[in-house]
Order: sequence, then C-alpha cells, then structure tokens
Amino acid sequence: MGITDVLITELKKNIGQETGLSDWFEITQERVDAFAEAIEDRQWIHCDVEKAKAGPFGGTIVHGPLLISLLGHLGSPFHQSGSGRRPNQEPFRSFGFYRQRPRPVSVKSPKHDRS
Repeated sequence: MGITDVLITELKKNIGQETGLSDWFEITQERVDAFAEAIEDRQWIHCDVEKAKAGPFGGTIVHGPLLISLLGHLGSPFHQSGSGRRPNQEPFRSFGFYRQRPRPVSVKSPKHDRS
C-alpha cells in the first residue's frame, strides 16, 4: 500500500469529524486592495468601500481566489509541523482548490479554517 492509499484511508476515517480549527485571521481592506491590484480585478464590490455599503452585502467582500489562496495558511496549524511538512506525510497540497466556490465573505470579519 502506497503513501497515497494510506493517506486516503486515514482521511476517510475522519469524514464528518472536526480534525482542527485554526486561529482567527482578519482579511483587511488593504490586503483586498493589494490583491485587486495584483490580479487586475478592481470591482467596486471588493474595492469601493463607500459604494459597497449600499450594495447587497453592506460592505466590500473578499475576492474568492484570495480567500481560497489563504486556506493553506489558515490550515497550517493542523496540516503542517514547524518544518512546513505534516509529520511523516507528504507536503500539504491544494488539489481541488480551483473547484471551490466560497460564499461572499465581508472584509474585516474574522475568518478561520475548520477541517
């Protein structure tokens, strides 16, 4: 049995179980604005604080790709050891993140990852 088979077997044992909870993490408007600049997506719903107050979410929201890109960081306390690797396992990988469709998340509302 290969390491992938072992990992899948272990993961299946945890279906429906909480295996970790990260610390709270605040995504600031400054981070959202910097991300908008980096990816050339400056839509008002992400960057125009005043206009977004009258929008459907009552304020700016985080770009979905920014939120997904932070999952590796948010999950690091229970996916990795201090060396950046999970003990006795392969490095954390983000397979399947491209299929995620997070719901809108308000800027400055604290976030954490639960797995």
